[in-house]
Amino acid sequence: MMISSSLPKQIILILPHLKDNTTSTERFISIIKELNRINVRFKIIEFIYPFKKSVGLGHQKTNDELPKYIVDNIININAQLNFLNKLAFRCLDAYEYPVWKFLNWVHQVVFRNDVFFPGMVDPKLLKVLEGFDNTVVVFGGPFGIFSYAKSLSEKVTSKLILDYRDPWTFGYTPVAGNKIIYKINCILNKRREYKILLKASKVITVSHSLRKLLPLPIQSKTVVFENGCNFSASDINPELSDTFDILYAGTLYKCQLKDNTFFEALMLFLEGKDRMKIRLIFAGAGSQGFLLENLASYNLLDIALLTDRLSRDEMIKLFNKSSLFLHLKYGERRFIITSKQSDYLFFNKPILLPVSDKGDLENSISYNQAGFVCNSVKENVEILNLLWYKFLNKQSYFIDNHVLSREYIAGKYVSFITS
Repeated sequence: MMISSSLPKQIILILPHLKDNTTSTERFISIIKELNRINVRFKIIEFIYPFKKSVGLGHQKTNDELPKYIVDNIININAQLNFLNKLAFRCLDAYEYPVWKFLNWVHQVVFRNDVFFPGMVDPKLLKVLEGFDNTVVVFGGPFGIFSYAKSLSEKVTSKLILDYRDPWTFGYTPVAGNKIIYKINCILNKRREYKILLKASKVITVSHSLRKLLPLPIQSKTVVFENGCNFSASDINPELSDTFDILYAGTLYKCQLKDNTFFEALMLFLEGKDRMKIRLIFAGAGSQGFLLENLASYNLLDIALLTDRLSRDEMIKLFNKSSLFLHLKYGERRFIITSKQSDYLFFNKPILLPVSDKGDLENSISYNQAGFVCNSVKENVEILNLLWYKFLNKQSYFIDNHVLSREYIAGKYVSFITS
């Protein structure tokens, strides 16, 4: 099939999910919304896998209905599964992380692709995409869909754009990953990833650190579009709360509890204070066993509030009432800038990083003068006491940050992928 400049342009989005309650979903929808706003023709490829709950992924499905302009442009593709895929997806639906993750690793050894690889490109799909100047934009991970995107772009003779939120083999061990398995994964997939990177006409990452992890020849065609904030100015309505709320928003990983500086400091900070007026909130972390054990060991269960992922409106209330936003570094990983950082900055409250990651989180807090980066129990106790006395005296916590909205970034993003 030959491409002619006279053919109408079409963007083909290959997404890992659209119905999960995650910040990545918010990002995808903001990009689709912008494509629709400026009347760019688009199609969304959604792979149908035999699982519903995503227990092993830690995702929660949203009940929100997708807008009609999105639903009308979704092309559903039934994933072609082998026996190992099917077993992995059963475990993904029923069990926690380790079981299905092991099967995913075995699948990569046996079939040279992760369990989310949907199989060969269906000729029927090619018929649907005929007659357009197509650009394939694929968002990872999982990175099995990168292989599919490369194959599709070759069959429809289109441009290929890769979007990385996390690194694949050019980077660091995944936050919930195993170092040995990651090294084996690199051996199995690094050559494949490099070929896909070479095929791509453009590459997108969410941070300059991720860009620098890519091979030098690839960096010249790589651009950075940072995570935007999910909220708008009308959502900011700071409340004088009756409680001193320390908020951690989003998923929590075991590696984040390897350093217990914050919990030791919090235990000391609580001495002699009215514990009824202090709350430690983990919004989105769920009732994870390792977190409950950690809190119990520091006698913090009575002040802790753990929730599953909350709705946007529920999060707005927590952001507005909080006295302090909490980060916990991701082990020894330096190049992780989570999407929650944009939300923290947007709500203009102090951010605490109890122990420096010596990387992206510290740099963002310092650059924006948005809070405190500590390195000892003593420093953390001093900061907690400083903010506690502000709370008692009903003083403002306001920090004037300037954060780009998702809408603004989506506008720049769409301009880039359609040029």
